Amino acid sequence: MPLQQSKQVVESEIAQFQNRRQQCAQGCQQEAQNYMQDNQIAQTDQKQIDKVQAKHGSCISACFDEHMKIVPAMSKRIDE
Repeated sequence: MPLQQSKQVVESEIAQFQNRRQQCAQGCQQEAQNYMQDNQIAQTDQKQIDKVQAKHGSCISACFDEHMKIVPAMSKRIDE
């Protein structure tokens, strides 16, 4: 595979991976915001804010774990 074509494949795979990861993180952020609004949590209620932040952190961790599962297939496509 010519160098330019290889570079395009790598850039495309990385861009797609980053987009998926970003969409997942945005979903976590939206869930946290919705939870705050739906439960009418005040910005001054630190106990509840800490709970929401913990849920948000768990969601982000789950995104990371899911996307790490994609890496082997992505690497294989790049190597082809």
